[in-house]
Amino acid sequence: MIVSQVPQLAARRLTVGGTRFYQIDGALYPSVTSILQVIAKPDLVRWARRTTIEAIRQALDGKGGPYSREFLEAVLERAAQEPERVRDAAAGKGSSAHEAVSLALAGEPYDETYAPQVQAALAFLQDQGLKVLATETVVASKAHGFAGTADLLAERDGALVLADWKSGSGVWPEYALQLGAYSLAIQEMMGHPIEHAYVVQLREGGYQAHRVNLEAARPAFLSALALWQGLKAELFQP
Repeated sequence: MIVSQVPQLAARRLTVGGTRFYQIDGALYPSVTSILQVIAKPDLVRWARRTTIEAIRQALDGKGGPYSREFLEAVLERAAQEPERVRDAAAGKGSSAHEAVSLALAGEPYDETYAPQVQAALAFLQDQGLKVLATETVVASKAHGFAGTADLLAERDGALVLADWKSGSGVWPEYALQLGAYSLAIQEMMGHPIEHAYVVQLREGGYQAHRVNLEAARPAFLSALALWQGLKAELFQP
């Protein structure tokens, strides 16, 4: 059965030149999330600009001028770092929520701080009638040259289903491409196609599932991969 065919890859994660890789059987595979950084994110740029401006506004609120040069430089320096600080804090919370869900699905104790996210994930599994096959499992495509970690691989009526947990408020196109990549890798590894894939936002009041159009997401990811590989090549000749 499909359950007995879920592979377990021994992988080492490392970062080289700012790019994350998986080392599997001595070979390096760039991570799916690193590859997808090639995609322009105009909404993220606008968010960073708003966050920086708001940080400056809050720093100056209630403080009458004139301002010294040293004070303004300190305000600007902190404001410039604010988007990264907010991003890193959110990423840390998201990683902790992922870990809690993974532990809960394995029947192990988890940080009760993330009980709402765990309950939301369990509700999704029950509502969808999913049988968990693997969590936080490393997948890789030797044919295309990439690897990543799938949050959830499950089965429903003999069909394979992928899910990716998200704790943020936004749902972005690269999320779909990420699952498109994982579906390619899993089909290559297992010989079974992924029939359904979901981006699942875990919230305190429940969840919201977004079904991915894999027929569009797979080739879109391969296009992003081709662009990423092209930009890593020697584009100019002597």
